[in-house]
Amino acid sequence: MLSGALNHRGHCYAGLVASFVVPVAAALTRVETSMCGKTDTLAECVVKQGQCSPLDDLLAPLLGTPDLITACANTTGVPLNSDYYESIGKAVVTGVSASNLMRQPTSDSVANLAIRRCVLNATHMLGADGSLLDRGAVVTQVSLLSPPDLGAAVAAAATTCPEPTSLKTTGFIQCLKKACMTNAPGSTVTITSSEDY
Repeated sequence: MLSGALNHRGHCYAGLVASFVVPVAAALTRVETSMCGKTDTLAECVVKQGQCSPLDDLLAPLLGTPDLITACANTTGVPLNSDYYESIGKAVVTGVSASNLMRQPTSDSVANLAIRRCVLNATHMLGADGSLLDRGAVVTQVSLLSPPDLGAAVAAAATTCPEPTSLKTTGFIQCLKKACMTNAPGSTVTITSSEDY
């Protein structure tokens, strides 16, 4: 048994790891685990997700804040969908911009494109031509991910992930997250035997 091979400190450490990993792992959804490699254990998946979680903040400019999205929507003169306000409310309460905020803010596809273009322009993520992402700006953002090798891998993906159609960035963001999960080192902690103490 594991506990028999470990002294008191090792046993406590194993218990601590188990008490942390099990509740977090139980909270994962199918979408979250779908980003994990086929050979990753659930514990490895949780660790990799932790290593890639700063990517959400780094990619926030691609999604925009609720205030910015609302301001951009106001320039179109087209009212926001009622369910969109619910998404904005959740984003304001949690402080996180949900990826669904930019999907269909209005029932007008032309207005939706104008809103996405306005948000990306305001966050300096829109290319000079106004129809493509500024890949250089995205690379600069994701290069801040740590450790540096992981940031470099995601930055490389930012140059090769497919260009968003009609500036819909959800698929592009998923591509970057998948690159992060693929390249995340996973667990670097090993449990040692009592002989090592």
